[in-house]
Amino acid sequence: MPPGTRAAGPAARHSQRTPAVSLAGHAAGSDAEARKPAWRRLAGWAAPLLLGAVLVSFAVPGAHNGARAAACLYRYAESPASQTPASSDWMPIGASVITDTSASSFSVRPDPAMGAEDEWFGASLAVASYCDYRIDFRAMLTGPLYPVPGAGYGYAIGCRGKVINGVPAATTIQYDPPFRGLRTVDIPAGANAPGFNPALTDSVDTGRYHHWVITVRGNQMQAVLDGRPYRPVDLDARSGNQIIIRVWNSEAWIRDMKISSIQPAL
Repeated sequence: MPPGTRAAGPAARHSQRTPAVSLAGHAAGSDAEARKPAWRRLAGWAAPLLLGAVLVSFAVPGAHNGARAAACLYRYAESPASQTPASSDWMPIGASVITDTSASSFSVRPDPAMGAEDEWFGASLAVASYCDYRIDFRAMLTGPLYPVPGAGYGYAIGCRGKVINGVPAATTIQYDPPFRGLRTVDIPAGANAPGFNPALTDSVDTGRYHHWVITVRGNQMQAVLDGRPYRPVDLDARSGNQIIIRVWNSEAWIRDMKISSIQPAL
């Protein structure tokens, strides 16, 4: 396997760097402490008050949302304003191959040995620093990798997801050239289901980088592709804390990603 390439599996796990439980340790572009707003630098002083709010909310039946809000406010105050995740922080899903093209850029595709098998492929990134956040990045698609009739090709991105035994679970926005648009698809259950009328756009093609801005606040995800908003997507805020990139019969190239903290939804 070429240098800079990582794949799932026992051998690869030994060579992988430490998975990200927090983006802070691997951030290539974290804002300096001095650039934080002044109130953020008072987070240590405010911590006892926020902790008190958490304890009170747990003491009152049905007030767990208050506990989450208090915890998210503390995390918002304590974390860097923005971070650039390292390419090595992304973990392959199933039999996927991740190639690090720079310290913060990578591509992900199915293992060539799998051909056009209908399996789960992609990459995941844990976001432990923020409750609500904004993702800004550029992505390009190469595909189809194999000329299999009816196989389709594309990539999808989801937030507040998780990966269990190599299977991703998330609500995703699917970048789908055969349908000439974007679609909202729940995975794994809805991956091959019919319907999902696409929102047509000229930005869905291959061989060109396109600019994504995705805002995740509470149980909603709002995406803008090349300046064009996509309809809001409902999320399960209790599902997980991972960004999921899924690929099928294609290779997705990701670069210039920045994750920024935004004020939590209360």
